[in-house]
Amino acid sequence: MVDQNTFLEALREAAEIARNSDTALSPEEIHRYFEGMDLTTEQEAMISRYLEKPLEPEEEETEDPNDETNDASLDQLSDSAYYHMYLNEVREKGTGSKEQLLELYRKLIAGEDAAEQIANGWLMRIIRMAEFYKENPVNMQDLIQEGNIALWIALGEISGAMAISEVDSYLENRVRNAFEEYIRETAGNVDHAQAVLAKAGLLHEAQEVLAKENGRAPSLRELSEYTHISVEEIQSILALYEQQEN
Repeated sequence: MVDQNTFLEALREAAEIARNSDTALSPEEIHRYFEGMDLTTEQEAMISRYLEKPLEPEEEETEDPNDETNDASLDQLSDSAYYHMYLNEVREKGTGSKEQLLELYRKLIAGEDAAEQIANGWLMRIIRMAEFYKENPVNMQDLIQEGNIALWIALGEISGAMAISEVDSYLENRVRNAFEEYIRETAGNVDHAQAVLAKAGLLHEAQEVLAKENGRAPSLRELSEYTHISVEEIQSILALYEQQEN
């Protein structure tokens, strides 16, 4: 069984390379990213199709005339030129209607090749779902990418044991869970960075106070006793700032 975290990390890395490359990744290059994973032939094919253009829709249209794809609020989600290019392409494509998607779900459960069409029909829906999280301190373009990756993985895991009526909510939950996991990871990184900055500020203040009191620069041990930060952590924080200065 493939470890999902390992697979996601490999897919994110490969998608980033594919996004910034002028040429498509070769089968050999793709294989190297997923080496050691027990992937089925179908999963390998889906990965190859996905990495051809990780954030771009295909040309085939399944437009729903009732879908409001021109919602101006979506333009405010990111200032990235890449995001706006992607959004415009998704708008031109339109969205899959409920009836069209249900038929595609039926085909997928029956073992037919419908995953790519379903993914195309979900592109705008994933953007709209991402809008719900716009107040979170994350890169919206990356958040949408996480949703697209989660959708592709979920589509590859659907089997004939699932009822057609369950597929839509299953896919939505997988995308939403991916959003929230990414936000938790990002928020954790932000919290860590803020904690380091706070401790660095405390160390700077301690250095000034102790230097004034003792008439010399304080030692690491003195800083540790004053701030209650371990010597090892003080060394790590100072090393970070030395790297930035260099």
